[in-house]
Amino acid sequence: MALHDNVFDVIDGFYAAGGGELPWAVAWDRLLQATRFAGASIFSFDRQARVGACMERRPVSAGIWHRIDPDFGRRYSDEGYCHIDPQRRFLLDNLATIRIRYDALHSTEAEMDRDPYYALVERHTGHRYYLGAQTDPAQGIGATICLHRPRAAGHATPEEIALFGALMPHFERAFLLERRLGLALTPGGAAAALLDLNPTGILVIDAHGRVAFANRAAEAMAARADGFALLPDGMHALRAGDDAKLQRLIGAAVKPEKRGGGALRLARKTGARDYTVQVMPLPPTAAIVASVVPAACVLIADPTALAPPVGHLLGPLYGLTATETRVAEQLAAGDTIEQAAQALGMAWATARSHLAAIFRKTGTRRQPELMRLLLTLPAGIGSAELEPVDPQAAITRGRPVSADT
Repeated sequence: MALHDNVFDVIDGFYAAGGGELPWAVAWDRLLQATRFAGASIFSFDRQARVGACMERRPVSAGIWHRIDPDFGRRYSDEGYCHIDPQRRFLLDNLATIRIRYDALHSTEAEMDRDPYYALVERHTGHRYYLGAQTDPAQGIGATICLHRPRAAGHATPEEIALFGALMPHFERAFLLERRLGLALTPGGAAAALLDLNPTGILVIDAHGRVAFANRAAEAMAARADGFALLPDGMHALRAGDDAKLQRLIGAAVKPEKRGGGALRLARKTGARDYTVQVMPLPPTAAIVASVVPAACVLIADPTALAPPVGHLLGPLYGLTATETRVAEQLAAGDTIEQAAQALGMAWATARSHLAAIFRKTGTRRQPELMRLLLTLPAGIGSAELEPVDPQAAITRGRPVSADT
């Protein structure tokens, strides 16, 4: 089979995987077959985090090791193999200038023979040579891909390097496509705008346990600093005991092999009723950038919060007058008819008269039936005004404190 026979399959695989229509594993297999390599490693990273001591930077993702022993992938990240990797050092030293890289650009054969990293790779994976590329250095979130093969297959040939270089712009576009689809939950996205209207606090957690998205209700709760904080490394309860339980639930929810989760209450420093929190896993999705892949969801309810306003719906739906609407909203907030009358400054008999009109117009007969109706309305959509919050303030609060703080 000629070197270029599978080029169109590779390109099609990139775009299908970037759009979520094909597993990335299939796209990698097509690339390996077309380029005559045996395995691939793929990392995403935040280029802004590489300012300074770049060799100590943490990648955005833990890396994808395709057709390579996953144990080596774990050691690469956890045991520091990455810090002695000469090709990684070469990449970090030339981020702005080098797009395609391979062994001969930074090491002679004799240097490779003496390099402990090459010995580790060959011993654990059977591979010797690589051919790598990075996405556009101008993009904030980038990706790097390396193809690997055994010593017997030899260095990448000029023809293979040229083909790889021609394929990389398509990989880059597919990578950006995946990111844009995943960014639907970033501020300004349609999904984010919809979730911001929900009075329940909603967090989307990525595969590393970090908060990929927080709606306005969650940010407002965190900004009060009385029960939990949203920190760069994730959600944390302010009391150590609560935080230990929360981290166990989140850790179980984000791991594909566990798919756990659960519920708990978070004590509040103000003495108000506890927040109720539910942690649940989301369907697993493979992607290059783990930070844009939702892995778990956290729902946070504040039992002390007033019921979301429903008045804007009662007029159009049931023809309630402005006064009847105010009575209904007091009842939805938990008041009795006597309490509603007192809050609205009207006589009890007048309030009862308005309640009778509400029953008639809504087709209900008793207050419990009316309450069920009011509580099933899409509360808050289009009218709820959440308190303004500085998003940065919500994620820079102090770390969890001890139970006696």
